[in-house]
Amino acid sequence: MNKTTFGIHFVLRMNKIINGIAPIYARITVDSKRCEVSVKSKIALENWNSGKGMAKSNLIENKQLNSYLEQIRTMMVQYYQELVLRKQVPTPEAIKNKFLGLEVSDMTLCKLIEYHNLNSKETLSWGTLKNYFTTQKYIEMFLKEKYRTSDIHLASLNYKFLAEFEYFLRQHSPVDHQRPMENNTVMKHIERLKKMIKMAIRYEWLEKDPFIAFPILPVALEIINKYKNDPRSIVKNSLFPNISNQKLNSYLKEIADICEISKNMTFHLARHTFATTVTLTNGVPIESVSKMLGHSKISTTQIYAKVIEKKVGEDMKKLKERLKQR
Repeated sequence: MNKTTFGIHFVLRMNKIINGIAPIYARITVDSKRCEVSVKSKIALENWNSGKGMAKSNLIENKQLNSYLEQIRTMMVQYYQELVLRKQVPTPEAIKNKFLGLEVSDMTLCKLIEYHNLNSKETLSWGTLKNYFTTQKYIEMFLKEKYRTSDIHLASLNYKFLAEFEYFLRQHSPVDHQRPMENNTVMKHIERLKKMIKMAIRYEWLEKDPFIAFPILPVALEIINKYKNDPRSIVKNSLFPNISNQKLNSYLKEIADICEISKNMTFHLARHTFATTVTLTNGVPIESVSKMLGHSKISTTQIYAKVIEKKVGEDMKKLKERLKQR
């Protein structure tokens, strides 16, 4: 294993100052990567030495605080050494997990959700956070009804679990006179679960992504894998390095010109191609296609089916003409 650089430095969270008092965080750095974790202590700004990363030792309580911080530093150094001795990658997240008592083998789905929601209060709006609470409610309900349990280890998550959870959401009948979930609502819950699973993978609580085969075609998966390590995708936490719709359509027109395609090319055409050429033409049931496209009514999807029927009719007409010539 290559030699790594490792350090612990205590800092104040300046965005959480209340009445001149700020919480103290331990900044864990391994090589060029770092993360921060709260040490559950606070201090007045005038009593903190930011350069040394410690309290000014002119008061007894500050001396006690510095002693506490040094204990934490010693613990984290031990965690780092344990990871090296076990020939595991000593990432900042792995050290943070040990400090928080979140070992990979002990991490569960409900613990993950609680951790995500607790640590997202500062970054997500209240409206978005409420949506995560709703998703949490349905996951807990699903675990109770389907698995007769209140929690499940992350390592137990697989494609079957995800497929059953999606089916549960689609078949769920509310008791408070609400309407059953529409496709878009179902997929929003799945999307939120996926984001939390991605966080678990980044924190090394989960080795394999259970979403890797969830509803994805091999070609689409290949494209996703091609861009998953793109710096722009990583920064924005997105599947692809996003560009504006206007710029994308501009590129498509350039490609059309090069290929001598006269049709007006837009990104929205991808939905038409997927509905007709990729799915319906290859025998995928229209009900499944409707859900994939996010249509609330199957009558909307039937428009694509009529396009297929028209195309079949035109092809048969051409075939008759060829047979006549023979």
